[in-house]
Amino acid sequence: MKQGEGIPRDEGAFAPSRRDFLKGAGVVAGGLTIAGMFAGLTGCSPTENGASGATERQTIADDAGGYPVIVHETDVVVVGGGLAGCTAARRVIQAGKTLAIVDKGRFGHSGTSGQNWGADFISPELAADGGQGFFETIVADFFGLCDQDWAWAFTQGLREGAPMVTVEKSGCVQQRNPDGSLFGTWSSETPMSDTFGNKVRRFAQMLHRMGADVYDYTMMVDIMQDGDGHCAGIVAIDLKTGAAHVFRAKETILATGVNSWAMKPSIMGPEDTGDGHAVLAKRGVPLWDMEMTTFDYTVIKPYSMAGAVNEHAGILTLNSSVWDRAQNSQGDKYCTDYFTSAEHEANPAAGFVTFELLTMQQIMGGESIYMDCTGIDRDHPMYPYGMMHGFFDDVPEVGYSYAKAEECQQACITSCGHVRQSATMETDIPGLYSAMQGLTYYGQSQAFGQGWVAGAAAAAAADEIALPAFDMTEVKQVLDGVYGHLTKEQPSNGIRAATLLESIRDNSASLRYPRDADGIKTAIDGYAKLRGEGLPAMYCASSSRTMNIEWKNAIEAEHVLMCGEAIALASDLRKETRPWFYRSDYPKIDNDNWFKNITCSYRDGSWTLGTEEVNASRIKADDVKSMLMDIDLDATI
Repeated sequence: MKQGEGIPRDEGAFAPSRRDFLKGAGVVAGGLTIAGMFAGLTGCSPTENGASGATERQTIADDAGGYPVIVHETDVVVVGGGLAGCTAARRVIQAGKTLAIVDKGRFGHSGTSGQNWGADFISPELAADGGQGFFETIVADFFGLCDQDWAWAFTQGLREGAPMVTVEKSGCVQQRNPDGSLFGTWSSETPMSDTFGNKVRRFAQMLHRMGADVYDYTMMVDIMQDGDGHCAGIVAIDLKTGAAHVFRAKETILATGVNSWAMKPSIMGPEDTGDGHAVLAKRGVPLWDMEMTTFDYTVIKPYSMAGAVNEHAGILTLNSSVWDRAQNSQGDKYCTDYFTSAEHEANPAAGFVTFELLTMQQIMGGESIYMDCTGIDRDHPMYPYGMMHGFFDDVPEVGYSYAKAEECQQACITSCGHVRQSATMETDIPGLYSAMQGLTYYGQSQAFGQGWVAGAAAAAAADEIALPAFDMTEVKQVLDGVYGHLTKEQPSNGIRAATLLESIRDNSASLRYPRDADGIKTAIDGYAKLRGEGLPAMYCASSSRTMNIEWKNAIEAEHVLMCGEAIALASDLRKETRPWFYRSDYPKIDNDNWFKNITCSYRDGSWTLGTEEVNASRIKADDVKSMLMDIDLDATI
């Protein structure tokens, strides 16, 4: 298939002549060539399933207020190239629809799920109970607050999409015990693949073979809507060249990840700056559950010279998988009683939450948390063998070598904030689907499940409508703001964008767990000052549109700020402790008053908060409450 073939052209769309095309290309970003503008377009090839890969018609419109814009037309545009985005894109291509993938980072390596160590994966695809046990685990793990229609839908997406089988088809045989059973299996109802072979780059390679058009290092800066409010696609900036793109699509899927970069420190992907959250909030879509953030306790060592005794670089994460390595400053391994009890044996899924509660009690008591690293090796029963093989005994001369108890710091691993989604993952904006919700430790499972469901729904819906119209004057307004960062003069009190972005992240320090009223107020006041004084003073040191990382930081800064504001404000409103939310001044769970979701609605720089009843459509609210353990941080578990 030649470039430019694909879906029928809407004659009402922008159709510049060859002269207009060349004229538009000639004025893009400081002498950018046409070849440079289209660098990265992959064309089209047959897919593994016999359907056609994605191809868009490229045009140049030079009437967006002086901004040349590369316009693409497609059935579906997927924003984000992590596990959720790759899964959604694969499903769209399998359905025979045209597709564009827009990824802010390097495709196959960006975001939280794209980090090189991969991710362990929990999937019900082999369960005999149809996914019911997994579904109940998700409901209980988020302590009842998740939308049950959403949870059931992504559970079935996992069963249909079969990620564990897909990983094996990609060439990575699942890790198994000596008897051939899957390593890490909890029970016959909830098989758990605790393998680190679930690397997003495997899914990215599949998509390349399927002929997907990928535009990486390309950042979404806004969505578009037609006159009826239907999503018409996105506006994006090529971070390599500075060129503006419009992806005009029948259906749009946001798989932009969580907003974990609003918290610091975080070991998650630096692309997770809450772009999808902020863009939707600006469009009037409320954000839900922003106060909920999950943490691990992490040992981080900087790089050092090879040969320095026991001082090699690396990262180790302390969580329920290695509970026997958790200790306080007195050497007390405080998890032993629970994890060796009949209670844990009967309900191992509760281990995640209980580990967090036990650790939080230690912190509230003034203790520091340590990971006992003495004698750790790849034969430790709760470490994946392949992971340990690369980290410890075999190659101590190149790093990742530990020989004593190491102090851990609290590191954000994901954020639970999201928008309301239907059972098809469609948001409050018609034609716009979200695959960016990441509750608790099951974020990778949710990414795949949501991506699968959203991809299937978007592909089906694309059959029903024509390409939505969009207003180029609206695109101009978006680009005024984006390019305005580069033309802004340095204020007398100027703050470089990169510096401001880190200041916004630093402000989250008082939101580490356990939170309290004073710390939350400190965070709220800090964000208010950053919005009132920091954003107006922000500038970029270079006005170049080419490979200007600080320009990207300037665009991200407001997104991170908005997410931080919502986290702090929602934290102030919720007056209880509930995994994954801990307050020392409200140490008990309060199902009578706080079995509800908190919403944050944004308009003109300010937020309005509200609450919504939990959608308990499959398990009644009273039954859910009876499933949950009593929580009191002041009591002994």
